[in-house]
Amino acid sequence: MAGRQRDFFAGVQFRDVSPSNTGQRSLSARFAINAAKGPHSLSLDYNRQDLNLLTPGATDTRTVLPNFIYRYQSGQNTFGVEYSYNLRQPSPGQDTVGYRMAAFWTYNFDRPARIARAGEVPVAGQPARAAAVAEITLLDLVPGTGLEAAKKRIADARVGGGVTQAGMIVYEKQLVPEVIERQRFALVHDAGKIETAVLVIDPDDTRNATALMQLYERVRRHFLNRLGSPSQLFDRGDVSPGVADEIRAGRFIRLTEWKAPAGTVRLGMPRRLDGQVRIEVHYSGRSFAAPTETLWSLESVR
Repeated sequence: MAGRQRDFFAGVQFRDVSPSNTGQRSLSARFAINAAKGPHSLSLDYNRQDLNLLTPGATDTRTVLPNFIYRYQSGQNTFGVEYSYNLRQPSPGQDTVGYRMAAFWTYNFDRPARIARAGEVPVAGQPARAAAVAEITLLDLVPGTGLEAAKKRIADARVGGGVTQAGMIVYEKQLVPEVIERQRFALVHDAGKIETAVLVIDPDDTRNATALMQLYERVRRHFLNRLGSPSQLFDRGDVSPGVADEIRAGRFIRLTEWKAPAGTVRLGMPRRLDGQVRIEVHYSGRSFAAPTETLWSLESVR
């Protein structure tokens, strides 16, 4: 992280569920910020929910969940501290408070990946494609390739409508044909070259844990068929009806990585500051953070 980066999110949601004598009203507010400069990174997250049950005699509840994480990276070492607080205020009832404080150190045994030169073959053993082929995959968008060459490759595949953002171009395109859910891919670039190619897949219903995990497995199988055995697998947490909330809290992790000639391909469901749950695939020439550091989503693609 040579430069400075900031991501900010704030939102309020009100729900009113009828009928009046058995329904409920809830007000939720969330604030999150993620900032990084040089080797330092800071994440702040604040959630509050007020739940008012309209059933006579029911218990209303207020929940407050602030969270703080600081990390310092030096070479292959990451040092950090984390603080989490949980306040639950039922009415009527007695307040309950829980908190966690932790300090951690992570050592990444992987060496930084080599940045490919423009024109290198993106997948080992795969011949270069002709420019006019009307198909494109994430693996064709090689880190280190010139941005103009990548845009020409995309245009040759008859993909149009790219949206330009600061340091990034986003396209709507199904890159994984086995998946019918909405897909977008982004070229993150700097100094006229691709740094990272990112595929974003939006699940139709994140409340359906079975469908979400089936979607993840279909995407994983797509890349297994093209890249072979992974170089790293990391799983944490059990699949449950509340898996979306577990992902948002960073307690549920499914992560698969492959080594490619131009760097590393990482597949997972990262935690996001805005609380969205989605599947992302990153093809990058840069080193990734440790698997337990779940805030690796491309936040600027909403």
